[in-house]
Amino acid sequence: MIDKKLTKIFVKLFELNINRVKSSTINNTVKWDSLSHINLIIEIEKNFKISKITHKEITKLVSFKNCSKFLNKYSKK
Repeated sequence: MIDKKLTKIFVKLFELNINRVKSSTINNTVKWDSLSHINLIIEIEKNFKISKITHKEITKLVSFKNCSKFLNKYSKK
């Protein structure tokens, strides 16, 4: 469920083919710049009802894999 929701966010924000989402990182995704990174954080907070992601966490959310790990860990809190 988490990955499905996150995939939709990545496809929309970064205009990715669904097959490329899981391997996407800030370094290999053309549309992933500083502004879209902020938009990603906003979308994650909104869609997963997270009140605030810390600066330290934001700096680690630089790939689909890391975002997924973070959300899975967060959901268990």
